[in-house]
Amino acid sequence: FHFQGLIQVLEKLPLEMEPDFHKFEHPSQFKNVLFSIGSAFLYYVNHFKLYSSFCASHSKAQKVLHPNEGNQALQEFLSARNPRQQHSSTLESYLIKPIQRILKYPLLLQQLRNLTDPQSDQHLHLVEALKGMEKVAEHINEMQRIHEEYGAIFDHLFRQHQKSCKQPIDLSPGDLLYYGGVEWLNISDFLGKIKKGLELHAMCFVFKSAVVFLCKERLRQKKKLMSVASKGSSNEVEIIRYQVLIPVTEVQVRASSAKDMDSHFLWELIHLRSQLQRRSEKVYVLSNSTADFRNAFLKTIRQIIRESVRNMSIPATKPGTSPSQLINNTATLGRQTASNSAVVRSISVHYAGCEQGPTRPPRSKRRKPKPLQEESSSCKDPTPSASRRNHRKGLSDIPQET
Repeated sequence: FHFQGLIQVLEKLPLEMEPDFHKFEHPSQFKNVLFSIGSAFLYYVNHFKLYSSFCASHSKAQKVLHPNEGNQALQEFLSARNPRQQHSSTLESYLIKPIQRILKYPLLLQQLRNLTDPQSDQHLHLVEALKGMEKVAEHINEMQRIHEEYGAIFDHLFRQHQKSCKQPIDLSPGDLLYYGGVEWLNISDFLGKIKKGLELHAMCFVFKSAVVFLCKERLRQKKKLMSVASKGSSNEVEIIRYQVLIPVTEVQVRASSAKDMDSHFLWELIHLRSQLQRRSEKVYVLSNSTADFRNAFLKTIRQIIRESVRNMSIPATKPGTSPSQLINNTATLGRQTASNSAVVRSISVHYAGCEQGPTRPPRSKRRKPKPLQEESSSCKDPTPSASRRNHRKGLSDIPQET
């Protein structure tokens, strides 16, 4: 939908802005058009992040379509649809075009920027649009890396959740808002006594509809067990020691009442108790190396809780509503039904707990286990620079569209 909207905007802009567009001969006549093109990309820039889910799944689609993987039936079906070879492009080539197109948008904006006066308004506008699209490419690269490393875990947690709960959960890369490495301070409450020398690393992923928390152990293979063929590969094996999916309706966070230290900024991730599922409340005491990382987790999780409450109180948008109508018209809330009000009130109380902080005495008497080694800064800080450092296989590896 958003891509089609962008195409329509780019097609209509010249004639709407300048009816005599086809008669232009002097570069100065294109000022308004160039300014509007930059505006179109700036308007849709965040929507382009939806491509991250498609790009992350592309490698999986390639395996499904590959005949050597035992999917001969699909190959025969596709061949039957094209008996005379009237379609020159294969399904694989169609599937890769959206990824190639994402690469071309920054190149297009770069060329337009280079053709404009550096002191002009349209040049500055195109520069901002170019920066936005470059960030989109970096975001998609990083989401591909996350999907390759943790996609199987997310799929497993999703399937387990669907068996026991009908509440919709989306763990696709496009819905990932924030993630990073954390220190799990009360790990012994969940995994028992931790042996000395173990390399344990905890990660927290905040999606729009859920929070995923996991802990993995890194094992180093002994040299005598490594074959000659694997000398060039990594000698580390990762084992998932703990994993949990917490839906947004069951999660709460609060800044820890314990005093922060120089390199340990504490907070608590809470999985609320459920009488229906006979689950007691679980509190994960976590720490980050800086206040900024800690506050980013708190802010993002509180944001998804707030959005969850808001979505329950706002009626669905009528079909056919255009983006321009959504922007120009002021959103108005209708009256809530009695049942909706009760639900919203109950969840509002739940959210209030997140804002007000601890509701019980601090657990300072418990002996704190030795903090785990925190993830590298590249995991904790999902900034573009971290994305580039962690990038293993991204958009740059995709063949260019011809």
